[in-house]
Amino acid sequence: MRTDGTKIEDSIIRELDGKTYYQLDQNYRNIIDTLWEFPDKDEIIHCENTKNCIKPDVMITYKGERKGLSIKSGNAHVVQTQYVKTFAKFLYDHGVSKETLKTLLLVHYGDGTCNGTGKERLEHQEVYTLLKDRVKAANDELNNNFELMKEVVDYCIFDGVDPEADKAEAIYFGDEVFGYCANRYQFHKWIDRKPWTYMNYLHVGPIMIRAHARYAKKKILDPDAREHCTLYLPNLANDVAYVSRHYTPFASAYKRMDDNYKSFKENIFKEHDEFMDELFKDDSKLAPENSGLEQDLEKDRVKNQFESEKDEDEDIFVRCSLSEFSKKRKK
Repeated sequence: MRTDGTKIEDSIIRELDGKTYYQLDQNYRNIIDTLWEFPDKDEIIHCENTKNCIKPDVMITYKGERKGLSIKSGNAHVVQTQYVKTFAKFLYDHGVSKETLKTLLLVHYGDGTCNGTGKERLEHQEVYTLLKDRVKAANDELNNNFELMKEVVDYCIFDGVDPEADKAEAIYFGDEVFGYCANRYQFHKWIDRKPWTYMNYLHVGPIMIRAHARYAKKKILDPDAREHCTLYLPNLANDVAYVSRHYTPFASAYKRMDDNYKSFKENIFKEHDEFMDELFKDDSKLAPENSGLEQDLEKDRVKNQFESEKDEDEDIFVRCSLSEFSKKRKK
């Protein structure tokens, strides 16, 4: 049975495979633009399904390069589900402290242990209430390390747990007609430009962490599910749309924009200087020597000095007695 997700994959393959860039509608051009910086109008695009890959749903070959595309649609928000201790080991390998890893496991199991052997498993909100201070300390560590956040986003959205498997270079969220596409560089820029410590629940940047199956106050039906955590973005569709719209897909584009802006400023300032010089080049002839400007400025200076002394006198009068004020005036 074909699901909505696989139907969208089939549609994307059908729309891309065997076409050139200019044969695509704008939605599919955006996918190519997100993966390749400079499209070739004559190059044929090849696109195929990847049944055995973890992250990419389709692989696109273009301009001699093969790149993966992850496809999400509908209400999708989960980007990875895995054994919680595998994720903890990943964090440890990237420098996260034992204390924060302990908090991760305490929150995950919710029974006061780091291995799920406690007698009573608490509800999600109860766990967060009891571990409020520990969670805050963990979030402070996890979300002030921008390189770690990028590593976790790559791991969850683009790379997956198998280092040998094909990787996704971009994620597309939408359907056969319209969607948004963003690559890992754009997600990195998003992480760099936003504070992430404001959320109360355990997270790493935009990636939230929760138990896959808590079985709070009930019998454990699937022990394996209990050992897994879910990594997700609650508003994945909106996040992909935001990242796609706000950040250009390639670093060189930022450099070109910076260079163009510097050149623009230099040229426009020079042009305006020349324009103003030309506009007022004869004005000096209209103002004869000793035009009285110096005298006017001196009058203003004297007036301002007088007003200042007057204000000072009024201030003294308010703060001092009448006799003290008289003494001050004599001085």
